[in-house]
Parts: sequence; C-alpha cells; structure tokens
Amino acid sequence: MNNMNKLWIVTLQTYWHQVKSWSFLLLILGPFFIIGCSALGGAIGANSDSDSQIAVISSNEQVRQVLQSQLNLQQAQLAPRQIKALQQQPKYREVLQKNHQGDKLVKMVSLIIVIMVVYMVLLSYSSITAQEIASEKGTKIMEIIFSSTTAAKYFLGKILGIFGVIITQLVIYIVGGWATYRWALHAKITASFMHNNQVIINKILGNLVNVNLIFLI
Repeated sequence: MNNMNKLWIVTLQTYWHQVKSWSFLLLILGPFFIIGCSALGGAIGANSDSDSQIAVISSNEQVRQVLQSQLNLQQAQLAPRQIKALQQQPKYREVLQKNHQGDKLVKMVSLIIVIMVVYMVLLSYSSITAQEIASEKGTKIMEIIFSSTTAAKYFLGKILGIFGVIITQLVIYIVGGWATYRWALHAKITASFMHNNQVIINKILGNLVNVNLIFLI
C-alpha cells in the first residue's frame, strides 16, 4: 500500500505540474484559435458572396416578377420559338441517390482531424515526458525519489500523470468544441454558414465521437 501511495504521489505531482503550465494553456487554446479563424473567414466569404447580388425593390410582387422576367428575356435575345419553349411548365420526377462525394469528403475531413490530433498529442507529450524526467535527472530530487521508490514505479507514475493530462485535454476539446458548435449555430456572423453546411458538419462530428475517439485515446 505504501508503494501504491508513492506511485500516486508521483502521478499527481506530474499531472498538476503540467496542467498549471503556460505550455498546456497554449496547447489547449491553439486549435480553438485556428478553427475560429478558419470558420470566421469562411463565414465572411459566404456573406460577402451573398451580399454581392443586385436587388429590385418594389411593394408590388407582380411588378417585381414581370421586371425580373423582362430583363432576362432582353439580355438573352431569344427567338420566339425559344421563348415559347421556356414558358412550358417542367415536370419533375423525384429520384433519391446517395451522395457518395459528400460521404468521401466527410470521411476525409474526419480522418485528417484524427491524424492531426494524434500527431499533435504524440509530438507534444513525448517531448513533455522526456523533459519531465530530464529536469530531475542528476539532481538531489532524483536521489530522494529513488531512496523511497523504484525506478519502474517512478516512470509509471510519470506516464500515468502525462496520460491524465492527455485525457484532460481531450475532455476540454470535446466540451469546448460542443460549446463552440452551439454558439456558431446562433451567432450572426456564422449562422448562415453553419446552416448551409450543417449536414456535413454533423456527419464530421458524428465520425469524431464514435470509434475514432476511442482510437485517438
């Protein structure tokens, strides 16, 4: 029991040392900043495209329709036979098809996000683990630690502490990402962009919180 207590002491010390550091804060805020800038740029671009249209304002609905039709016919310079063909009412037949291109895009984006997060976690926390051990190597602290516990338990405590930091980071990403998603649905600058692409975004989020999340952990 005494050895287990020492193991958890090393684990908690490693965990709190990393969580309260500035590097952990920057690691948490970095993805939100990048995603926020990307979403903001896309929303501004979408809004600017929609604002570039020219509108005819009139209180009479019939006048507006006749004016839009006359302008189109004048610019097209169609023959009478072509105008008669355009006036025919089209007949629609509903055909349901699977959007394979959309599914491929969703899977590709989801895969890229998972790979980026896994790469970032491995790159960041492998160096953090090395720094944690290197900072104490050859000091009086290491002598005190090894006088009361084994090297294996010390290393295991470091690994468990780092793993706790990783889990904390992923939980913050999930909660913060969901809060950001809900905010973007109602924010004036991003609402139209989110609603126009909501189906794709929902599919991407669904792919991220299923078995891919377990794989990432």
